[in-house]
Amino acid sequence: MLKLNLERTFILVFGAMMLLGMHYFQHNQGGTGLELPFNLVAWIFGSILIGLGLIKVSQAENLRYHKPLLVLLLATLTLYLPLFYPNAEFAELALDRLIALAAGVLLIFSFTQLRLGKQQWQQMLYLILIGVLIESCYALVQMYLLTEGNWVGFNIQSGRASGIFQQPNVLGSFVLLGPLCAAWLIAEQAVRNKYQLGLICLTSFLAAWTCFLTGSRTTLISFFVILPLLAPYLYKKAQVTVLRYWYLSLAVGVIAYSLPELFNSNSIPREVVGGDSTVYRITMLEVCWQLFKQQPFWGWGYGGFDGVYHEAQALFNQQDLVNGFHFNVAHPHNELAYWAVEGGLLPLITLLFLAGYILKQLFNKRWEKGCFYLAMLFPYIFHSMTELPFYHSAILWLLFCLFIAEINLRLNPAQNRSFPAKFAPKVFGLLIPIVTIIFMLTGLQSI
Repeated sequence: MLKLNLERTFILVFGAMMLLGMHYFQHNQGGTGLELPFNLVAWIFGSILIGLGLIKVSQAENLRYHKPLLVLLLATLTLYLPLFYPNAEFAELALDRLIALAAGVLLIFSFTQLRLGKQQWQQMLYLILIGVLIESCYALVQMYLLTEGNWVGFNIQSGRASGIFQQPNVLGSFVLLGPLCAAWLIAEQAVRNKYQLGLICLTSFLAAWTCFLTGSRTTLISFFVILPLLAPYLYKKAQVTVLRYWYLSLAVGVIAYSLPELFNSNSIPREVVGGDSTVYRITMLEVCWQLFKQQPFWGWGYGGFDGVYHEAQALFNQQDLVNGFHFNVAHPHNELAYWAVEGGLLPLITLLFLAGYILKQLFNKRWEKGCFYLAMLFPYIFHSMTELPFYHSAILWLLFCLFIAEINLRLNPAQNRSFPAKFAPKVFGLLIPIVTIIFMLTGLQSI
């Protein structure tokens, strides 16, 4: 019963996070990370999920692991090494992302310890679907119902939905979880009644509609990439009737986006897909490339990107090495460039190795399943190459880690090893949530 209670508690906490916690609203000054209230609330729930997995280790006196988990742990430790480089004088400014990285790995470890079966994972997928449904409805309200001076402070002149995330591209990546979770449930024939079918079709319809309301190129590219990646495995495993309804709901969602503009001449014009942001991104990458060439081995030091970038950008403009200028750059909108500039070759090679290792794991057996699992991860890997989604949204990072954990378990059955230490895992399983909750609540109070 204790084992069942731990697993059941994990599902309940996860459900509370998806149905309530991640949608928390509080007025704020904008920014990223813990400057955004909904991220603090998401980390409260995330810390409890981590704690449950650690308590499981203590209760079972057993460790569950597989090779990908060990590779991930080693890669994470490697990414910490540049903290000790001689040029890391601003290293404390990088601790937030390094702690979040460690927390993500801890979440994968904790999920691996819990013996959640396919049925429990399917319950989690349905909970994610409801979370996507809530955010999609909120996006529609923002675009079509809110008026000037609304109480949530949404700028109705923006022409782009942002949901709770205050950033349209992040909303787009989140709602893509709707079609992805629906596809996973359909592939496992977990759509067993008309209510589940209705939830899948309604969420996919609204998610497709919302993808266009965000005006996000990254989202639209991901949307039209994941569909062909999902198709081979779906056609092999899915029930034909359910699959047809699902595809129809996606198609209607795409069509629905244009209808208000066709029948309402006074509707707000949507922002054109494209724009100046492409030029800004090219300039940022050019500056990062020049910086990397100057310090390829040691980088410029963890935490020092902001100052180093602006000084270099001004100099390179004078030397005609780059053409363009971008203000207030704290991140180059490309995760590989960020780590490469600050840490040099070691973190760059580590991240590329990790990406290659994951791809190898995905396509080790059958290409159809490999493409299917790649589709689950693609929007978030791709988005991290064009922006900074995991810094804007803790829930995206937590869900990305959970998807990696589940995919790894599907492809690599966990091994068990006796671990008689009962005290330490239980203490950390309690301390991590307690300290995190206190810290995040005081953060909300500060905001």
